[in-house]
Formats: sequence, C-alpha cells, structure tokens
Amino acid sequence: CYRDERYTILGLLKEAWSSYPINKIKPATINKYKDTLAKRVSGGTINRRLDVISSMFTTFKKEWGFPVDNPVLAIRRPKRAAPRDRRFSEAELNLLIRGNHTTPELRSIIKIALLTGMRLSEILRIDARNIEGNTLSIPIAKTKPRTIPLTKKALEILNIIELPFELSGMYVSKKFKKLCKFYNINDAKFEESEELLTIEDDLILGEGEDSSELDDELLEDDDQDTVPLEEITDVASTDSEEN
Repeated sequence: CYRDERYTILGLLKEAWSSYPINKIKPATINKYKDTLAKRVSGGTINRRLDVISSMFTTFKKEWGFPVDNPVLAIRRPKRAAPRDRRFSEAELNLLIRGNHTTPELRSIIKIALLTGMRLSEILRIDARNIEGNTLSIPIAKTKPRTIPLTKKALEILNIIELPFELSGMYVSKKFKKLCKFYNINDAKFEESEELLTIEDDLILGEGEDSSELDDELLEDDDQDTVPLEEITDVASTDSEEN
C-alpha cells in the first residue's frame, strides 16, 4: 500500500547511491544493497523493497522516457520463506488478553483482531463513522475496500473504546513483540492473531486482571543526462501526498 511504499522510499533516500544519476545505478549497486539488508531483515522484506525499486525503474523508462535498464531484473532475489503455520494456543491468548502487563489499548486491538480477522493497519484506521449496524466499512485496505461483518462482541468492544487509535503500526508491532517476550511466547507475530478466530467467549470478553501495575517499558514511546534518484523520489513522494 502507499504507506509501505513511502516508508521504503524514505529509507532508500538514506542510501549513498540515492544521489547517483539513475543510469549509474547498476545491478551490482542493488545487489550490494540486498546483501546489506540480508543481515538484518527477512527475505520477504528484501523482496518487497526490491519490488518498489523495480517499479520505480519501470516508471522511469516506460512513463518518463529515461533510457535506463531495470537493475533489479538482473540480480538474484532471496527465496521466499515457506508460509508460517504458527497459531496461538489458548494459554498464550489468555496471557495476552488477561495478563496485567497488557495495556488497555493493546488488549482492545488484540480482541478486535481475534473477532474480525482484520489486519493491524485496518484496525488502527477504524473510524466510528464507518460502523453501520453490524458492519464496518474499510475504505482503505491492502487490496481494495471491503466490508467487515461484526459480531455482537466486536460491536461491544468498538462501542466502548475511543476511535481511531492514535498509534502507528510500527509502535503496536514493537509493543506486541515486547509483550510476547515478557510472557515467554516465542516465534509470534501480531498477524497470526488475525487468523485464530475460534476461541472461548469468556477469553475475549472476560475482565482482565489488575492492570494498574503496567510494565514501564511497554508504555514508553521502527550518458544521457539523468537526474539523481533522490531528486526523483522527492518529487514522486510530494506528488503522492498531494493526490
């Protein structure tokens, strides 16, 4: 989505080669960038960033008329990881939802994910004005707008919390990771809570334990004349924001 692409482009502008003329960005340049990323992020993340670079060079050539080759097409991409089959156990969900180190906001976000199967980015953009009856409209989704059916329990939660959440996806993911570490829940990602929808009623709506003693760390605030890549991305970023 636009937000992810913008985040990637802003990251690219920090690379030394972003000041190169675009016809000087070669496969070796991108290959070195890929190898550097491989030391700290997954193959899937690398491929998503390479997708953005590839799309940019396609635009440079096909739409803007620059006679440049796409360097991404000439390098070997990381293999895509096998799909994860991780599911939270009832004991793990009990800790995440009822534990006294789970903040009220994060508890609500987890419950909504479990009851609706919504993505984190969609949950954080929930607007109370888009709730009509027992349905929730998602005008901005990963692929296209969609409508989410809401259970009685999901409505009860949405009616008692303040919307929208004033949190970023990166912030929530970071806090969720810390929470899992605290509860000794290994190899877990927030996205997996979206897929585990069949759980005990009282686990979702049951009252949490005393949350007055919250974890401090969890409450703290991730040859033809051509132009440099950084100038092109600045213009593209500005145009996207205006649109």
